[in-house]
This record gives sequence, structure tokens and C-alpha cells, in this order.
Amino acid sequence: MATYPAAAGFPLAVTSAVFTCVGALQVGVFAGFVAWCERDTKVATPFNVSLSLIGLGNIGIFGASTLLHYAESGSTQRRAAQLVGQFCSALVQAAYTYYCYKRAAPVVEAAVPSAVNIVSVLFKGAPVVLFPQVIPYIILLCRDGDDESLWESVVLGLDGLGALWVIVFDSVLLVAFFKVLRNPDFHAAPTTVTTASDAKHYTPSRQSSKVLTAVLPRRRFVIISKYGATSLACAFFVAGTYVVLNYVSNVEVIVVCYALIYACIASYFGIMFAMKVALHWEKQRSTEEIQVRLEESLGKFELEKIRKRDR
Repeated sequence: MATYPAAAGFPLAVTSAVFTCVGALQVGVFAGFVAWCERDTKVATPFNVSLSLIGLGNIGIFGASTLLHYAESGSTQRRAAQLVGQFCSALVQAAYTYYCYKRAAPVVEAAVPSAVNIVSVLFKGAPVVLFPQVIPYIILLCRDGDDESLWESVVLGLDGLGALWVIVFDSVLLVAFFKVLRNPDFHAAPTTVTTASDAKHYTPSRQSSKVLTAVLPRRRFVIISKYGATSLACAFFVAGTYVVLNYVSNVEVIVVCYALIYACIASYFGIMFAMKVALHWEKQRSTEEIQVRLEESLGKFELEKIRKRDR
């Protein structure tokens, strides 16, 4: 239920429309990467599904904002746009929380073991806190005659609770990410598994994720921490910019603030996708390194014998 001068409506609508196109382009690039680079593996993984929801939710946010800036105050079209925008916002935050938790849980366990239970509770409670934000907009859409101002305190309370919940979750992850990035042990050369029992897990068609994780986890932790910290910086910037919007009335400043917010929202998806790409290539690199080390340790002929015996 954001309010702003009428003069800001058109430039905000144009800005939202531009980012709607940006969001669609991002989803298209992501779909192309999955179709090309993961065509031989399961596509509908939890990571891919959550990342897809973030991308599609962003398109919904930008598209609803475009309609919102055009619609008249109190109109059915405006309330419908508010409902769609709020639902997509809750969906993006929930999917983002899921993606971050699944990626960062091993990092938190390694860097801040005492925070594992806290992060787990915040993760499990996120949908319960985030999706009720949609309820006031559903009521307003169904009860066309209700004054929006009557629901402002409820909306502010639910939004504030959701924002606080996510900020605490993000803050714990940020502590873990910085501990990983500042710890030289995570940047050191990885240990190498070179036993016959490990060698049988590596075939041209099948790699053991269990052995791969045991051999080279630290570089993956650093990648997750770098991209994770960057995405959290965007999240904190968005929260701060929304606070600033409550105290400004200048049209140019409002338009710039919203443009920055939309850019950061789009960046969430871009950074998470970049993390996925970086982890994909790191896995390929790690597999090749282990292959070379096993061949150097056991000999190529002996390695092939072990694999054939295990088939």
C-alpha cells in the first residue's frame, strides 16, 4: 500500500516494465543453462525449482508494479495488482530462504555450529510468517467497499514481522559466510582421496557426490559464501531503501529509490544463478582434478581395472 506523488506514477510504471523484461530474460537464460548443461541429469531438483520460483516471482512483482502504478487508487485493478505483487513477494522470499538454507546449511554447520538450530527454526517458520502478508489484500479485493487505510496497521505489522524474520535469518548466514571467507583453512589446498575404494566411484558416466563432497568441500563453501554474502548485501540495501522511501517526497528521489530496489530484486536471482553456474563448473573441475590424482597415484591401467571390477 505504498503511496507516492501522482507525478511519479508514469516513470515508476516504465521502470517496472523495463525490469519485467529483465526478469523474463533472466528466466530464459536460466532455462537455457539447465536445458544445455544439465540435460543428462535430473532437471526438477529442489535448487532448480526454488530458483525458478524466484525468477517467476520477480516477473510477477515487476508486472504487478507496472499495473499498480497505472491503476486508480481504490480500484479493483489496483487491489488485484497489490494482491498479485504481495503474493509474488512472499513467494520469492520463501523460495529465496529455501535456496539459501539448502545451499548454506553445510557452511553454517562448518563455520558456526551453534547456529544450526537457529537457522533451521527460522527456515521452517519462514512460510508461516511470510504468506499471511497476503491475507489483507485478499480481504480488500473481496470487500470492495473497504477503506485501504483501515488495514494499513495490519499490513505494516505483517510486513514488519516478515522483514524482521528474514533479516535475522540473513544475518546468521552472513556471519557464517564471513567466518568462511576470513578463515584461511577454507582457502587451503584440499586433501586428496587416492585409495582403491574411492577410485571405483569415479566412472565416465557416474561420479559419487559423496566422495566429491568429502574431497573438495572447502572451495564450494568459499563460492557459496562469496555469492551468498553479495546477495545478502542486496537484501539489506533493499530494506534500507524502503525505510528511506518513508521520509522522501521528491519525485526524482522516489523513482531512483524504486529503480534501485527493482535492480536489487533482479540481482537476487542473478546472484543465485551465478552461484549455481560457479558450483557447476567447480564440480566439473573437482572431478577432473580427482581423476588426474587417482591416475597419478594408482596408475591409469590399475584405475581402469578397479572400475571394471566394480561394475
